[in-house]
Amino acid sequence: MTAITKDMTFHEVMSKSPEVVKVLGSFNLGCVGCMGAQHETLA
Repeated sequence: MTAITKDMTFHEVMSKSPEVVKVLGSFNLGCVGCMGAQHETLA
């Protein structure tokens, strides 16, 4: 598994670890279709 850091964008995390999409969805975060996912970091 790839290391995930707080400085990564949502897009980077979802690209490196696709299973994260299910986790984000379980918290009702619509990051998959959000344009902000390319710029917003996890921090």
